[in-house]
Amino acid sequence: MKLRIIILSFFFPVFAFAQTEYFNDVRTTYSEKTYTTVVRTTVNASLHTANKVLDRFIDDLIADPESLFLEGRILEGLGSKDEKEKEFFYIEYQYYNYDKETGLYTGTLNFLIGKTRLSSIDFTGKITRTFPHKNVSKAHFELIDNNPLVRVAHGKIVVRQIDAQTIEIEQTSTIQFKWLFNVFFTQNNYKNLAEWRLDKFLQNIKREILQEEEKL
Repeated sequence: MKLRIIILSFFFPVFAFAQTEYFNDVRTTYSEKTYTTVVRTTVNASLHTANKVLDRFIDDLIADPESLFLEGRILEGLGSKDEKEKEFFYIEYQYYNYDKETGLYTGTLNFLIGKTRLSSIDFTGKITRTFPHKNVSKAHFELIDNNPLVRVAHGKIVVRQIDAQTIEIEQTSTIQFKWLFNVFFTQNNYKNLAEWRLDKFLQNIKREILQEEEKL
């Protein structure tokens, strides 16, 4: 199963990147070899609707992640921008499994970086869903094993009910690469490959929430 390119999302003195054209409020910092991107947006919808969409996304991510790239789904448009980018950086899934009892997912990936191919890279991650307050829900995605490419990788989605008709969605992605990817992922490469996808991902979630609200 091939995923065109997936946010290393789920599952990235301080340097702030210059802002480009985005749908949402996007801010990336780079400090101590760690990229942290925060994307925020507001939606005229209820927390109940947002939770329904987020739960469905997690269920599909577990059961059939490839389906999320189809038209109208949350990962639509997050594949390679063009063939040139695909030749530059590409990810393939060999294997993927989720254990509901432990909340752990395991898999094996192939990476293509320029002309270098890294095969059969194993990973283990964890998906956690929490509801710390009646007006707040969270989803956390984290790589928890020690693999040769990434030292730290986790993403968090927080949904807050601002008022009766408005919610705020905040997505935070943090990633620290090991030496090979750290050389490859310059700040400019990160911006070109990851930042716009994080913005698009949140825009797709917003679209799906609004579509769900229309059904009510």
